[in-house]
Amino acid sequence: MRKYPILESFSPVEQCNLDYDPERGSAIDPHWDDWWLWGERLVSLNLLSDTVLSMSCDSEDNVQLFPLVLHKNKQMHGYKSPDISQDYPIQDCSLLERLESTYCSPTKLVPLREILVAIHLPQRSLVVLSGAARYQWKHAIYRNHIKSRRICITFRELTAEFGLGGEQEELGNNLLDIALTFKGSPV
Repeated sequence: MRKYPILESFSPVEQCNLDYDPERGSAIDPHWDDWWLWGERLVSLNLLSDTVLSMSCDSEDNVQLFPLVLHKNKQMHGYKSPDISQDYPIQDCSLLERLESTYCSPTKLVPLREILVAIHLPQRSLVVLSGAARYQWKHAIYRNHIKSRRICITFRELTAEFGLGGEQEELGNNLLDIALTFKGSPV
């Protein structure tokens, strides 16, 4: 993971293995991971099957949405046909239907709390939540997005309070030592 610039200094202290099974109705409701203990980056490895990570925001703020306009006459990144799904693969069919139905719609102001961002996570993909995605947007995996068994391995780092110069630096160092030398049984 350290070959990615965002993870160069990442030192996980926890590894959480989650097993999602559609027969059990597996899902996880919209939530934020704890802020007092877990640090800036949450790192998850999606295994066994594709799924969708859903992001939502409780903010009363608004965002200005602009329509996606594709002109048949223009060459845009190899655009050749009026079927945008061929040249611009979109995994979420409802998004494609909205794009087609609002082809020339005007911009509009939308409350953030009304927006749901669906992020396709292919099998064997790695996702890092940090910044606004970590602290302002909740993340979830909805039941209808679990099509077959999915294993997710999530890695968490400690918050800055447990790092160099933090109030709990000594405890943080002890926790990292335990994490790096763990030889026990998983719980």
